[in-house]
Amino acid sequence: MLIVGASGAGKSSLLRRIVAHEEHLGRRIIDLARLVLPDAPAVDCLPDLPLEQALALLGQMGLGEAWTYLRTPAELSDGQRWRLRLAVALHKFERDPARLATLICDEFAALLDRVTAAIVSRAIRKVIDSHPNLAAVLATSHDDVALPLKPDRIVRCDFGVFTSEEI
Repeated sequence: MLIVGASGAGKSSLLRRIVAHEEHLGRRIIDLARLVLPDAPAVDCLPDLPLEQALALLGQMGLGEAWTYLRTPAELSDGQRWRLRLAVALHKFERDPARLATLICDEFAALLDRVTAAIVSRAIRKVIDSHPNLAAVLATSHDDVALPLKPDRIVRCDFGVFTSEEI
């Protein structure tokens, strides 16, 4: 699900209500905002993954440059740190893929240039399609991610008025 709307239109409030509902149902929540990145090289932020798989996941999230692998989160730009957080979130899901989970992200792709946002959106769609127990609820003011993300549902927020369309 993609939640779109202007700043202050109610996206974050709606997202909090969805999270509360998902938690009430017992679904595992993986919230990018709550993830704490360790003070370790990016490649080591994905524990228990063989090196080749860790590099592939980082590359899938747009962190495929060799120099980024050895940088700590503090040494990365805000956009790179956001993409690392996304990779860590997906790794958390893949540690227990049989358990239902919902990936939550407020301000999805807001820190990224629009080309990188499209690439990451497409990568997220591929991950969701390949894991039937993973859902995503993403909120953003950038509706240009809708095309590469191909969400099943778009909810438009307009200052307390919500409209939903199934895609």
